[in-house]
Amino acid sequence: MCYFDRLTIRPLSLEEVQGRLQANVVLVAYASLPERLLIWVVRRGEHIPRIDVPVSARALATLVERGKRCIDASDRTGDRG
Repeated sequence: MCYFDRLTIRPLSLEEVQGRLQANVVLVAYASLPERLLIWVVRRGEHIPRIDVPVSARALATLVERGKRCIDASDRTGDRG
């Protein structure tokens, strides 16, 4: 029997995550669903509602690729503006 077979992992609660964040740290988590993007912004001691963005997974992938190309282009040219 492997050690990992006996390992139990318990996810942290929101309060536990918030308690572990430093005061100047923000945690951003997201879930890409077929027709929307769910975003959570977590800060210590703050209740932040979920942000629901109506965008398809295909449109989101297109936007991400476009952003990556812009970053790559600015890396090649040295343009940081």
